[in-house]
Amino acid sequence: MAMEAWWRDQGELDRDQLNVIGLPDEGSYLVKGPPGSGKTNLLLLRANYLTVSSHPNLAIVVFNATLREFIKSGSARYDFNARNVVTSASLLGGMLREAGEPVVSTGDFEADRLQRIERAEQVLLPSWRTPPLRRPADRRGTGLLAQGDSAF
Repeated sequence: MAMEAWWRDQGELDRDQLNVIGLPDEGSYLVKGPPGSGKTNLLLLRANYLTVSSHPNLAIVVFNATLREFIKSGSARYDFNARNVVTSASLLGGMLREAGEPVVSTGDFEADRLQRIERAEQVLLPSWRTPPLRRPADRRGTGLLAQGDSAF
């Protein structure tokens, strides 16, 4: 199946899907649905809407490179810049480097991820006015999403 078959234009969405795109700019939202229901497409359409209307510096942050490349492939259909689709590792690594912190990769994905999170909490968190959305007790991940869900 061609990659184009995955992506839908706004005119092809149902009322509930359109309502997701038009949610208020401020706030966090969880969109649930089975595989293939359009969650990722809605993520891109909402990112496009927010970028064009009020948030030009918006980024889509994903867990792995496979999902990053898939979403980048869809961003070509919209005004959302594919360079703004990044992995959490590259986002945290870039933020740490900007703060003057070394970022060392051991080749162990999970150990490196936990190290970046820990350094970000130590170095970056004290300077943030609002902490990131994550459950402090869950050291395995951000705690924001269940697998297969999309958040805005």
